[in-house]
Amino acid sequence: MKIPTPLIDLINLDIIEDIIVSDRLHLIDLGITKKLIKGWIDGKTGSTKLNPSDKKDISRSIQELALPSEINRKLRSIKYLEFWKGSEFRTFLHYGSIVVLQGKIDDAAYNHFLKFFCAVSIFSSHVYEHHWEFGNELLQQFVAEFGTVYKDSLISSNVHNLLHVYDEVCRFGPLDSISTYPYENNLQRLKRLHRTGNKSLEQLVNRLAEIDKVQIDPHSEEREYPSITTTGMSIKIYAQQLERKRLKQTHIPSVTLERSNASKMIDDNSKSQAKAVTNNSNDKIRETKYV
Repeated sequence: MKIPTPLIDLINLDIIEDIIVSDRLHLIDLGITKKLIKGWIDGKTGSTKLNPSDKKDISRSIQELALPSEINRKLRSIKYLEFWKGSEFRTFLHYGSIVVLQGKIDDAAYNHFLKFFCAVSIFSSHVYEHHWEFGNELLQQFVAEFGTVYKDSLISSNVHNLLHVYDEVCRFGPLDSISTYPYENNLQRLKRLHRTGNKSLEQLVNRLAEIDKVQIDPHSEEREYPSITTTGMSIKIYAQQLERKRLKQTHIPSVTLERSNASKMIDDNSKSQAKAVTNNSNDKIRETKYV
C-alpha cells in the first residue's frame, strides 16, 4: 500500500518547485550526452551510425586532446564508453565534442547537437548569465526537434527535463553549483567508514562522531608524543625521535591514515601507543610500531 511521502509535511518545502531535476551529473553528462554518443555508436538513434573508421578517428582524437590542467581524468577510447565516468562525458562535451564529431555524424544531428552544447555551456557559469534566456531558447529548440532528428521513441524524461533547466538555474544558480558531483566524490570516503553491511546509517553516524572528537591543534608549538593531528579526511600520528645522549622532540609524521581507518586506531577504551626499538650502538630509532 502506497502512502504519501513525509516530505510534503515539511514547512517551506514545495515538493514540485524545490526538488531540483537539473542535476548536471545525471541529467546532462550521464543522461543526454551519454544517450547521444551511445546512439551514434550503435545506430539506434535512427539518424546516423559511426563506422569503424570514424570510431577509431574519434577515439584517437579525444585521447590526444590537450586538456586544461584542472582536468584530472583524461578521456579514454569510446570502445570503453560503458565504463566512462560522468566527468569524462563532461570533458568530452566541453572540450572535444564539436571538433571530433564534425564530419562524422550527419549535418542535421550535428547542428542539433550544437544547440545542446551551447546551451549547457551558457548555463554552466554566471559569466554567461546575460545569455541564459538565449540558452533557454536553444534547449527549447533542442527538445522540440529531438523527435524529428531522431526517433520519437527516444524522447525520455531526461529530454523533457531539459525544459526545466532555465527556471532552476535562475533560481538556484549555474549547473555546476547544483550538481551532485561533490556528493559523488565524497561518497567513496563514506563507504570506507563501513565495517560491515549491517546498519549502514548507524555505522556512518558513529564513525563521523568518533572523527569529530579528534580536535588536536596542529599548530601547537609544544606537543606531547605520541600525538595526532587531523587534516581534511586524513589523520597523522607523530612519535618521538631519540638521539644520542639526549632526547629531542621533533615533529616526525610517522604514518598517515585515512579517516576511514582512524576508528581502527582509536576507541574509547584504548589509546595509540608508540614503541621504539633502538640500536644499542648509536641510540637512534630503527623502527616505530603502532598498536
